[in-house]
Amino acid sequence: MYYSPDNAAQELSAIAGAMTLRPQGTGDLGRRMGAIVAALGAEGFAHVVLLLAVDAPHAELFASIPWSTHLVYETTVSRARSAGLTVCELPGWYDADTADDLARLRLEYSSGTSAHIPHTWKALKIFLRKGARPSTNATLK
Repeated sequence: MYYSPDNAAQELSAIAGAMTLRPQGTGDLGRRMGAIVAALGAEGFAHVVLLLAVDAPHAELFASIPWSTHLVYETTVSRARSAGLTVCELPGWYDADTADDLARLRLEYSSGTSAHIPHTWKALKIFLRKGARPSTNATLK
């Protein structure tokens, strides 16, 4: 699991289980994702799944993306198609990047509307037991 910020390894070790933890490094999200794909490719991984699955580094997919905007998906898909890559779209979901996002995820899971994400819920429960408390009235099951 690649993480950010670089000093979060100890905090994440409880939810990582047997996964290897590696810092994402520096730069914007696109630069970091490109570096991760390249590093894993160099280690012999045939496919890397991030926001998308690729079988070789494609730096153009991650450069100068308008991160944290509504244009990220559209821009990335357009670039992938322009690079001759096959795009297979999966059902949409939302990011859980902020305390409010975690509170939403927690509330949805507690109400039973997100039961199809058991691994995410397991990690979230561990995270919450470690002391993180998104503001919500939902309770852990």
